[in-house]
Amino acid sequence: MRIILLLVLLKLFLQLSFRFAILDNIVFKHFIYQKHLNLERIALIMDISEISMLIADNRKLLDVMRCIPHIEKTELARQINISFPTLSARLKDLEASQIIQSDMAVNPQSFLLCGISIGGAQSKVTLVDAAYHVLSWEKFDQICQKYKVFDDDGTYKPHNKSNENGYKYFDTPKEIAELKTCLAKILNDVIKIRECAEHDSSLPPIISIGIAVTGSIDPVNQIIIHSANVPYLTRQSLNTLIDIDIQHKLRQIGINIIIDHNAKA
Repeated sequence: MRIILLLVLLKLFLQLSFRFAILDNIVFKHFIYQKHLNLERIALIMDISEISMLIADNRKLLDVMRCIPHIEKTELARQINISFPTLSARLKDLEASQIIQSDMAVNPQSFLLCGISIGGAQSKVTLVDAAYHVLSWEKFDQICQKYKVFDDDGTYKPHNKSNENGYKYFDTPKEIAELKTCLAKILNDVIKIRECAEHDSSLPPIISIGIAVTGSIDPVNQIIIHSANVPYLTRQSLNTLIDIDIQHKLRQIGINIIIDHNAKA
């Protein structure tokens, strides 16, 4: 009886040991999987940060390439006043990061820009690809729906189906306090898109925001000297229009924001 009992206990021990080994293996694999996901996420965030820095360091080069697609390298070097070897090294880095293509054109899918236009009667917000093309309504709406941004809470007007471009319109507020609230909501949505891009490699990161107004602008000090169609904007600056915490958050994630004349934006 004692031997039989020992055999039963031994069998039970082996069964439990086997089950714990399986459980340990599952836990270990889950740990490795989670670690892999975290490493992928960290790598993606680093990639976005590095891409933003690379774009910032090559803004003049990219601006010329956007305006003159497939430009000859010698002509590009002449226009931005750098040596050919320096240009070749920069182009190699930009192509490796998929910011430009091998045919000397900017990759439209590499990043996004956000444009906000403040008009006398109505204003609008849109997203622009890396080649300076306004996203189609279909693409813009897909982003809005998928990531729950620029959503219709009564702020935005219904889409005009005759307009294929991706704009969302809203009435220009009558008072500056209301405009600040609208801008804060838009910029928080931009931040949300950027954060979503850190988890979703199919979503290009937003790297810059431009606020376009009519009138006289001091681009260096970011001050609206005079605005005829929106009088309360006169003598307003970027710092008075945009909450300081939002500005800080934008700087943290590498998003540049400027005010400029609507003819230049």
